[in-house]
Amino acid sequence: MTSFGTFCRRYAGRLYPDRSLAIDCPHAPGEADVLFFAKVLVFEEIVDTYNRTMAADDRLPRLVREINRRHHLDERRHLAFGRAVVKTLYARVSPSWDHATAGRVRAALERHIQACLRDYFSIDAYRDAGLADPYRLRESAFAHPGTLERRRLLAARCRRALAGLSPGEMR
Repeated sequence: MTSFGTFCRRYAGRLYPDRSLAIDCPHAPGEADVLFFAKVLVFEEIVDTYNRTMAADDRLPRLVREINRRHHLDERRHLAFGRAVVKTLYARVSPSWDHATAGRVRAALERHIQACLRDYFSIDAYRDAGLADPYRLRESAFAHPGTLERRRLLAARCRRALAGLSPGEMR
């Protein structure tokens, strides 16, 4: 992360701000931990998909493909660990939860998947690239049929990784 942050500052002059809004609320025992690790897993599932895609894209320079290939190889360990941690943690803490808590966790994770996918359509990046009307461009790109399908596939991958957390509903 430090290397990536240095790269962003050197070549883009800054890091783009996190536009998410965190609202603190009381949690059932273990709920915050499940949400933390599951959200990290969602992020890693999405990033790994892009790494695999870019590693195989002959339009990219060989160095860029190789960086993405190596990141994917490294990320496989993180994904296996993250899936195991989330599944084990959920199995340990969720039996004490009521239906409302389980539903709240499922809803929070679905919102997180959608927010992560929307983050790839950056108004700040569009503005920095000199593109006109970055807000309209973001909405147009987000609604494009090609990106709709890509987001559908990415969300499905995330839901499969989380399927053990919520019988039937994250599938």
